[in-house]
This record gives sequence, structure tokens and C-alpha cells, in this order.
Amino acid sequence: MEEIKYAKVQETQMRNSNVKKRIIAGIIVLTVIVVTVIVTIIVISGINKDKDNKAKTVDLSEYIEVNYSGYDGYSRATYSIDRDGLEKAFIEAQENSNISDTEKAYNALALTFMTSVKLSKSSKLANGDKIEVRVEILDDDYLKTTDIIAEEVKYSVEVKDLKEVSKINLFDYIKVTFDGTDGDVIAIIENTSTDEFLSGVYLLYTETWYLSIGDKVTITIFDDDVNYALENGYEFTEISRDYVVPKVDSYTKAFGELDDDIVTQMNTKVEDIILEYFEEYFNISASNIKLVGGYFLINELKDEWRYHNYYYPIYSVDVTSKDGKFEKTTIYCTVEIYDILNKVSGEVTFENGTSILGVTDLEIRSFFNVSGFNSLDEVYKHCVTETSSYLKLESKLGDIK
Repeated sequence: MEEIKYAKVQETQMRNSNVKKRIIAGIIVLTVIVVTVIVTIIVISGINKDKDNKAKTVDLSEYIEVNYSGYDGYSRATYSIDRDGLEKAFIEAQENSNISDTEKAYNALALTFMTSVKLSKSSKLANGDKIEVRVEILDDDYLKTTDIIAEEVKYSVEVKDLKEVSKINLFDYIKVTFDGTDGDVIAIIENTSTDEFLSGVYLLYTETWYLSIGDKVTITIFDDDVNYALENGYEFTEISRDYVVPKVDSYTKAFGELDDDIVTQMNTKVEDIILEYFEEYFNISASNIKLVGGYFLINELKDEWRYHNYYYPIYSVDVTSKDGKFEKTTIYCTVEIYDILNKVSGEVTFENGTSILGVTDLEIRSFFNVSGFNSLDEVYKHCVTETSSYLKLESKLGDIK
């Protein structure tokens, strides 16, 4: 019996030992599983962390566009920043940052405006030129306070497909007209081009007023527009041109310039007016009408629109009162001739007054005296000394004062 009991005890112990072994084996397997899971989680977390880090990197060059425009050799380069897109990228790069949305937005906006673009060359570009582009955040210290990675970027852009400039002479479209009389000519300058750019080119020119025959008007294209034209596809073949005032109508400046025929015409005109005057009055008569001399004056002002010169032919006239109011008396009569003009056609024109100048002491009737002057001194005083200060006596004709 004891042997049987011992055998059962032994069997029970063996069974318990096997159970323990199985439990230990199970624990080991479970531990391996747990460790595997933990390792897997760590690996996945590391992968996710790498993904998060990658998400924080912003490639600045993706938001920069470099453009060039113009013509071969004269092109200009410009750049633009997609600020909306860049700001959005900066916000997304802070997705896992432990800061408020307001702070994220502030960082994004600040960094967007801190983004700097520099071009190695931006003007006088030609086909084949390389433009080096550099993009960076100006305040690197501020960038480091955020979770964003935005490193400096350098790359190049090649210039190509630019058209050649066209050579043109702008002065083929410049029309210059001279209007006025010698000494008072004005140059009228007109750009007749219908091209949007050429018609707006700024021109510099010398004095265009108060010009005389032979004077030059120099027209020059403004320097800035010469360069601007190249950028717009035009190369000017001529930058400056002189225009000379041609022969124009001119007012007589010296009595000696006048032909005898025109002098005779003017004298005759005055004599006719004198005769017509005395024919109007039945109680006086005029005789022995003779040309005794004259005065020729010129206007020295440039801005007068008339009265450029004066000619006073002086006639002596013997006047008699038919009703005995005065005895036969010699008086002096003149009518003004002015604006004697020599036209380009060769014709000479003039203007004249319509009545005798001055008043004598000879009474025709109450409060009405004969027109004219009592003496040559009075004629001189009226026509020369008392005239406007801008009139100059150029010639004295005949044996008079």
C-alpha cells in the first residue's frame, strides 16, 4: 500500500512540474509577444516621427517665380513670391507644434514677409544668360524659434527665346512746323507715330519761341527713353536732330530794305487820305501838297502781336480859309503806316491809319480845328519823342529834324 501511495505522489509531482513548465513557457512566449509589440510600436513611432520632421520642411523655391521680359540684350528679370501659398505651407509645417493656431498663423505671416529673393542679374539680359536665384529667410534666429525647417535655396534660371530689337528712326515721325514772322517764329513739334510706345517718347528741345530765320531748334530723345525703348524692342538710329528756321515772312526792320515801288505806294496812300480830308470841307482849301520827309521806327519788343514798325510820311500843305477865319498857312500832315511785312512770296503788305494825325490852331468852326501839326517840331514830338519807349527811330527821311 505504501508503495502504491508513493507512486501516486510521484506521479502527482511530475504532473505539477509539467504544469509549471508549461506556465513558464507560456509566460516566456507572452513576454516575447509583448516585447515584439513594443518594439513595433517604437519603430512605427520613429517612422511617424521622421514623417513629422519631413512635414516641417518648406522648400522656399517652390513659391518663387522668376520672369524676364524684353528683348535680346536688353531684357529685365523680375520675381514674384506666392505669399498666400508660402504662408499656408508655413502653417501646415507647424501642424504638430504644441502652440496655438494664432501663434502658428503669426509665425507663418512673419516668415512669409521675411522671405528674401536675390537675383544675380536683372537687367540687360541676353539669350543664354544664367540668372542665379537665392532665396532665404532673413531672420534665421526667429526661424529657429519655430518648428519649421526652411533652408536657404540656390538655383539658376536660363534666359532664352528673347526676340531681337528693331532699329528705327523716330525722327521719321517727328513733324516740325515753323509759324510766325522773323524774330517771332514758334516751332510746333508733333510726333505723328501711331505706335503706342513711340508716340509717347519724351523729347527735349531747345528754345522754340521768338525764333529768327536761320535759328536752330535741336530735338533730342530723353536718355531714359532711349534705354526704355531698347527694353520695348526699339533701337533708335538717331538720338538728336537740328531743325533750321527757314525763310519766313518778316517785318521790315530798316527803311533801306524797302523798294522804291512800295515806298511810293505808301506815300501815295497817305497823300490820298490828306486830299480826301480837305475835299470834305467847303470852307477851306488845300494846295501845294509836298512830301518833305518822314520817320521810320521799329518795335524792339518781341511779344507784340502788331505794330512791329511805323512809317510817317510828312507832307507840307498850304491851307486857306474860304470864309476868312485864317490866312493862308503852311501846316504839316501825316498818316501812320505800320506793320510793313515782307512775305516769302515777295509781296510787301502794310497797314495804315485812316485819318490825319494831330490838331492845328486853325479853326474851321467853333470847337473844330484843322487836322495836322503847326510845325515840324510838333510832328517830331508826336511821332518820335512822345511815342512808346519800346519804339526806336531807325531812319529820318528828308531835311527835317
